[in-house]
Amino acid sequence: MSKLKITATIPAMKPYCYCWEKWDGKTWITTEEFSVSYDDGKVAFKITVGPGFITDGGSVPKPLHDRIGPLGMYLLAFLVHDVLYGCKHLDREIADWILLEIMDYLDDIAYDSTVKGGWFSRQKEKIDRLAGKYSGYSWFKRNAAWRLVRRLGGAAWDTKSPVKVALIRKQIQFELIKT
Repeated sequence: MSKLKITATIPAMKPYCYCWEKWDGKTWITTEEFSVSYDDGKVAFKITVGPGFITDGGSVPKPLHDRIGPLGMYLLAFLVHDVLYGCKHLDREIADWILLEIMDYLDDIAYDSTVKGGWFSRQKEKIDRLAGKYSGYSWFKRNAAWRLVRRLGGAAWDTKSPVKVALIRKQIQFELIKT
């Protein structure tokens, strides 16, 4: 298991519709506060996000949803990444690296839980049939997602206006402990 230390609460979310629009099937809004403490030895921070934070989970292309669900096992990583992209308190490269680190951390937890049985154990059997080795499949999946973010995430980063960043920062408490 990695040296990464994470403490988090995952919020309740509901579909988000602007005014009377039909729900787009991918946009969610948090209905309660959530917080995340992160420390990988190099970067450490704590974020607290109030209710009303809008997210799409993972911005995963629809054809890949069966492999990397936008709200699945990596939801915590996607939420932290969306918050970091929204508030821009850290550089984009660091925000993207944190996404990969949290995904790796979540994979470690999932893999360790296979020893104890339960849901992940059943999923491991499916993954073993598809890829032959659980950890290898997870490595491929999370790194493929990270490469997509590195390649295509610049558009999301660049289109956030200073006004939008300021509005998001009002909703988020960000405490940088070390860089």
